[in-house]
Amino acid sequence: TTINDIANVLKNVETAKTTFDPVTLAQDVVREKKTMEKSGISFGKKFLRFLCAPIFADEGNTASVSTEVIGYVFIVEDITDSKNMERSREEFFSIASHELRTPLTAIRWNTDMLINMKDKISKKDEEEMLHDVHNSSIRLIDIVGDFLEVSRLEQGKIHVESTLFDISKLIQKVTHS
Repeated sequence: TTINDIANVLKNVETAKTTFDPVTLAQDVVREKKTMEKSGISFGKKFLRFLCAPIFADEGNTASVSTEVIGYVFIVEDITDSKNMERSREEFFSIASHELRTPLTAIRWNTDMLINMKDKISKKDEEEMLHDVHNSSIRLIDIVGDFLEVSRLEQGKIHVESTLFDISKLIQKVTHS
């Protein structure tokens, strides 16, 4: 396959959402005499990474490196899975940040009131605020634990074992707790 074949495929596919020209990349590599890449090129439902590296002439002398470019090697890699993983990770952290903010806000408001209005708060209200702070801290610990589990899963440190179970019992347990 030639570089022109790749360029034609990119131009002729209706689902390609790119103005990327691999011929121009190859020309730049030859002119600049260095490896270049273009990543995240949308091609239908796929994301591609293009890597182009110059091939230098072998002058038979191992003591010196030739500066004459006699060609290039072009690699096209499907990076769809890593792009999807990146997008999922970004969504996860966005949701996680929001989830962390809620209990932290409750802790901040309650402790602020306990500090600044301690003489005006009834014993009953004080106890409720302390319970709210306590429950919010438990929620934070649970969230951080979830983060750690996700991290361990990504690192392959947790072995997941498949087992059969009654889904209706699980739904009842979750909805009644």
